[in-house]
Amino acid sequence: MLSQWAASTSWIYASGSQQYLSPDDFKKFIGNARDQFLMVRARDGRAIGAVSWRTAKYPASFEIGAMIGDATRWQSGFGIESLMALIGKLFDTQHAHRVEFICGAFNKAAIQACCSGLIQIEGVLRDYYFVDGTYQDAVIGSILRDEYYSMTPAGESVPNAEKEEARNILREHLTKNPIELRKQ
Repeated sequence: MLSQWAASTSWIYASGSQQYLSPDDFKKFIGNARDQFLMVRARDGRAIGAVSWRTAKYPASFEIGAMIGDATRWQSGFGIESLMALIGKLFDTQHAHRVEFICGAFNKAAIQACCSGLIQIEGVLRDYYFVDGTYQDAVIGSILRDEYYSMTPAGESVPNAEKEEARNILREHLTKNPIELRKQ
């Protein structure tokens, strides 16, 4: 499936070029230790795209990308939703400091995401891609850890009331049953 998408317009939007990779070639492409891929699935479980990330120049810095390979799902929010899930994963579980991406200035959906306020646009890379016989600019943007956490609501995985109730139960138990040092 990824091999088919790499030969389609989806890959041009995602990477600025068209690749013609056999399934075995694609396995080698994604098999290097630097790149990580996750499939993007629709709610019905059908694979419709992929997200990718790799460690950038420094630890805790990552480069990300996304591709919705099923063109019937473009402009449905799957791209931004999958990128936000990936960004959250990198900050929450990989302790990322910086997450960056590069997208073609010709990619309307990606540019809309760049201009949404979530991403800090850092610059324009002139003539970065060669698409349809002409050079095209790219945009580089990033989000830093503190920016991400200042924009995401401080959700409660465990409601505060429940946390307080648990602490009260423990406090009451320890009052009745103090902890003693083990005798040697």
